[in-house]
Amino acid sequence: MPSFVSKFLFFVGFFFVKRVLGEFLKSDISVAIRNSYALDYYEPLFSDIDITLLTSSKQKNVIAKILQKLKAQKTWNRMIGEINVYYSEDLGQVLRCCNPLELRRDPFIASHGHVLNPPTLEEKIVFFAKMLEADHVALQVRPETRQKKWDYHSRQVFADGLQVRSPSVDHLLETVASHWQISDTGWKNSLREYFSRKNQLMTFPHAELEALLRENPWWWACFANKFCFLNLNVELSSLQWRCLLATLRWEIWGIYVQSADIEEGSLTLHSQNLTRFLSHLLTIPTLEEFLQRELKEILDVHEKLFARFRDPAQRPGF
Repeated sequence: MPSFVSKFLFFVGFFFVKRVLGEFLKSDISVAIRNSYALDYYEPLFSDIDITLLTSSKQKNVIAKILQKLKAQKTWNRMIGEINVYYSEDLGQVLRCCNPLELRRDPFIASHGHVLNPPTLEEKIVFFAKMLEADHVALQVRPETRQKKWDYHSRQVFADGLQVRSPSVDHLLETVASHWQISDTGWKNSLREYFSRKNQLMTFPHAELEALLRENPWWWACFANKFCFLNLNVELSSLQWRCLLATLRWEIWGIYVQSADIEEGSLTLHSQNLTRFLSHLLTIPTLEEFLQRELKEILDVHEKLFARFRDPAQRPGF
């Protein structure tokens, strides 16, 4: 599709978004786009417009009205994607949990004084796993539309700017495993199996699901947020533990900036499950001291943010 057509489609979709936002221009609310349209890897007709709102909690009622109108518009304006809401009072706490590679996809928030540290190996692994989880169906159905996206991701993940040709789940797993020289050869096979069975996992009896998680510790390390309702001990390597910590931080960040797209009851239940899950991990008798420190810090951030969430006056929500 010619670039001028794709730009026209973007401006048409964003025009209606701006009409909603224009009603609140006098409010102290900053608005920005992020991800594909901000970083020039969008695909016309497939990419949506992800929006970031930054404001003070004093504007919570205004934010609630904006989100309500945008949700109504989503029923016919398919270009509206995820809406992240940051409150300036909580920005530092929330960004402590944000994966640096994910933060780079939001140049507006990244520019607000937060130091972008070089990502660790575990942060790269979790970022890759999350991106692949979000994209694995599209990679199977229409891989030609995912090339620009994975070109961008590969530039972020690989220090030498390795390019990915003809992206597919198998090819991406093979490329990452060889490039990072992950000693655990079960990593790529475990993730491949996870994506092939992902939609059925939550229908399994708990006993069967627990057995699968013990057989596939990488599922626990990279996707523990899906299974935090289980009080389970899974034997993990040092790298898998570090990935688990990075996964939990990602989940806490996501809960509080993407809560607009989650029903309040579901969000409360998930937050409570996450609190129980973190508390359970801290009871493991063989837990190393540095893991205890990290888990306590994650739990502390989560409880502080959840305390604000429990106050209905603090939450915008749809």
